Amino acid sequence: DLHFQQNNTKGHASAFTKSVIKTTGLRVIKWPPYSPDLSPIETIWNNIKD
Repeated sequence: DLHFQQNNTKGHASAFTKSVIKTTGLRVIKWPPYSPDLSPIETIWNNIKD
């Protein structure tokens, strides 16, 4: 199973991207545009900085 996590930025919402998603059968996971509390990399980055 392939999943595509997107937040509706310009590249994610383009006609090309939508057609690739449709033809490949990717499962789309919608995500808030910017949500550091939901972003695992933000937690990791904060731990590295400390």
